[in-house]
Amino acid sequence: MSRPEAIRVRWVALGETQERLASLPPGTTLAQALARLQMEPLPARVAVAVWGKLRKPDYVLREGDRIELLEPLRIDPKSARRAKAAAR
Repeated sequence: MSRPEAIRVRWVALGETQERLASLPPGTTLAQALARLQMEPLPARVAVAVWGKLRKPDYVLREGDRIELLEPLRIDPKSARRAKAAAR
């Protein structure tokens, strides 16, 4: 079986709702993809996930992966639910 010349990944940057597509060489790591897609330097508190799971920079991307840059939570979800319930 031949190796593809490129893999396609999707990515969503901070605060954006629209996904973008990118073609990358097979074997590209998450760190290499971020550099290539010019998403660096990232703020220190930004987390990077693939399909909602936090991944390390050495994670090797696969065809169809979705890279997500995640902002820190502004409010704890449990606290938000409690406040909403108390307001009722």
